Amino acid sequence: MTQRPARLLPWTGSDGRSCYLITDDHGGPVSRLADDTEAIQLDMGARLLTHADALRDALRIAESRGNN
Repeated sequence: MTQRPARLLPWTGSDGRSCYLITDDHGGPVSRLADDTEAIQLDMGARLLTHADALRDALRIAESRGNN
């Protein structure tokens, strides 16, 4: 029997420590919840990067005009 690596879950426990899942059931309810949560976090991260790029551009323009 091969031991599966623990999966780092995309949330922390009430004590702020990392949560891990060890399972052979990749389609189980906790695995599905983790998959859905990770998808949401990745989408939000991509959107935030777009906003960060826009903010960087706005700051660069403001600095070029002497507004800093």
